[in-house]
Amino acid sequence: MNSIVVITLFSARFTLRKSSTFFMKHLFPLLLSALTAFVSPLQDKAYKNDKAGWTMTIPAGWERISENTVGVQSGMPGMNAANEGLLLLLVKGQGNYLMANLATYKSSEMEWEVHQKEENQRYYNAFVSTVQLLHKQCKIDSSTRHETVGNISFRVFETKAYTTGRKMVLDQLSYARLYSGNQFNVTIAVVSDMDKKAILDAWKRSVFKN
Repeated sequence: MNSIVVITLFSARFTLRKSSTFFMKHLFPLLLSALTAFVSPLQDKAYKNDKAGWTMTIPAGWERISENTVGVQSGMPGMNAANEGLLLLLVKGQGNYLMANLATYKSSEMEWEVHQKEENQRYYNAFVSTVQLLHKQCKIDSSTRHETVGNISFRVFETKAYTTGRKMVLDQLSYARLYSGNQFNVTIAVVSDMDKKAILDAWKRSVFKN
């Protein structure tokens, strides 16, 4: 079994007790990406969502998985894609994915900032424990910053795992923004520098109207 999928399964066992939303956002897409040989991807070349005011071109080699497929493949209590605010799931091979979610957020911006820090720390802890279980010599870095995508500023949390020879094991970036009572998240995970460049180039060429 692919080591990234094993990481996902170990992490899922840890995090499902904590938050189904956390699992959907960070870990479930990796598991689903291992099942792409058994599903029929959509043939879209571009994605547009009027509610999020977002348009993105789908890069070559990446496939869009329908929201209905996500609900069927999860087989988990509470893993209803519509309820979790799933907008888009793109996958490529095993371990590469982009997932976008939009959810209503009623609390203040200050509370949202605190929530983001807590969720990032929770993910980092699970990431470290599971990656190092399979790659004992693996190095892990994390960073927080702001980036502009289109004309929109996002908070970015990146966690990278790599070998002592600097070969990538897993790189995950979580983009988040709060606007008009909505929380918009895009989570990207990749296992190679080539795939990282392709999906980030496409994501950063997104167009936003909100």
